[in-house]
Amino acid sequence: MGTEEMEAVIVAGVLRRAGADVTLASVEDGLEVEASCGSRIVADTHIASCADQVFDLVALPGGMPGSVRLRDSDILQRITVRQAEEKRLYGAICAAPAVVLTPWGLHRRKKVSGELTTSRGPGTAFQFALSFVQQMFGPHTAEDMNRILMAQTHDDLERSAEVNEFEWSVDRNPEVLIPIANGSEEMEIIILVDILRRAKINVVLASVEKSPTILGSQRIKIVADKSIMSASDSIYDLIILPGGAAGAERLHRSRILKKLLKQQMQAGRMYGGVCSALKVLQQQGLLEDKTVTAHHAVRQLCSFRGNFTVFSVPVFGLYFPRPQADTGIKGPELPRLFHSFVQVTQALCRKMYRHARKSQAMVKLLRWKGGARVKLLRWTWIQLSGLLIKGTL
Repeated sequence: MGTEEMEAVIVAGVLRRAGADVTLASVEDGLEVEASCGSRIVADTHIASCADQVFDLVALPGGMPGSVRLRDSDILQRITVRQAEEKRLYGAICAAPAVVLTPWGLHRRKKVSGELTTSRGPGTAFQFALSFVQQMFGPHTAEDMNRILMAQTHDDLERSAEVNEFEWSVDRNPEVLIPIANGSEEMEIIILVDILRRAKINVVLASVEKSPTILGSQRIKIVADKSIMSASDSIYDLIILPGGAAGAERLHRSRILKKLLKQQMQAGRMYGGVCSALKVLQQQGLLEDKTVTAHHAVRQLCSFRGNFTVFSVPVFGLYFPRPQADTGIKGPELPRLFHSFVQVTQALCRKMYRHARKSQAMVKLLRWKGGARVKLLRWTWIQLSGLLIKGTL
């Protein structure tokens, strides 16, 4: 409970894309885990079933109180200590290095030290995962993954542009609907939910499946807040569709979602999509005479009266962070998605934008005199970065 969902899902998603056999293990009594920003993720197994297994990598996500609960797991401690003693790869991100590894005597305050890799927070989760890809699969695979998942934008181009005038501001907590389906891209779902909820925006994850639990494109199970039928009773300031080719196709088949999107357009409210979701909006006639952005592989699937742009994020009533889609993999460009959805919160509500912007500050662990052992007076969780620790000199 309380694990940072972006750190867990991004690392698992990237490693599975690279070909790793990833096991998500719960240290709780059950497999369903409520993460730090309210997302519910279903683990593959319980930590007890992993006790006697040998892993090439043990990676610990951060989040509070998730890191404390990881620290208090005797089985996980034995697994990780054995991993370090036998000089196999292990790593921790955000709160986990200080809260988990340090009490276990495994943290030496270095980003990469022998078999140990650490990283600062959710904003660095992609690079954190990519470093493991490089260490396990080699630099060529890491470069391929970087090209697949990272939008390649020239330095002389703007990252985003507002191409049509649109009134974005609201005078209350905005309501956002994110419909999900089997085959939806988990990283896109979790990034959307996490960033917007950090900005104090009310986000509803709605399943178009019969079950509230969906199986994403990288075989990660996510539990929706409600069904699309239950969600259809409300009015939303923004409806945004995640990508994932199979998931997008299932979203397109939902008559209830189709009706909601049509009402959204007719009422002049915001809607948009990421990656393969572009095709859903195109098939439903919601992109006529609009300017959108997409990777060329997605463009080839769409034929509509509108314009494609080279901008990563054209901002107007329709909102599209740009994906990459080499070798048939249509994935999110993670760092830019962070930037993009903070822009959404800015557009929705200035006060909420300021909250999200502050929470993005990357706070480095402070170093003190007297070596690695310091007396911790207090620590403050910085939502998108890690720990700010004050100690005696």
